[in-house]
Amino acid sequence: MKSIILILFLFFSYSVLGQSEALGKWITVDDKTGVRKSVVEIYEKDGKYYGEVVKMIYRDPGTRCTRCQGDLKNQLVVGMNIISGMKYDKRNDEFNEGTILNPESGKIYEGKMWVENGKLMVRGYIMFFYRTQAWIPYTEVE
Repeated sequence: MKSIILILFLFFSYSVLGQSEALGKWITVDDKTGVRKSVVEIYEKDGKYYGEVVKMIYRDPGTRCTRCQGDLKNQLVVGMNIISGMKYDKRNDEFNEGTILNPESGKIYEGKMWVENGKLMVRGYIMFFYRTQAWIPYTEVE
């Protein structure tokens, strides 16, 4: 009986750990140039996960999303959710069923993300075409 309880505890702890590993601040890194662009904070609200730009790196903090459509057009990038509505999938230990906004192009992609080797892997895709960025943990010293 004790071993069953221990196994259940370890399984529950592992599933919670996968979710909590993604929470916090991450530095976005362009997958083509390697340039650090912004700091995004991943947070949970009502069972879904979001990513808000909290700081620009090497860019004007007054940068606006000029190519965005609708309500997002000309909004400040800082304060904008560029990851929206992700759900945690315990089975695959990833977040999916959400969207990712590229504030430079204004395009919105289906997306998923997962933690791998201490980095947050963020993938935006349309059908079979995708791009993946590896975001690195942010420390307040940076």
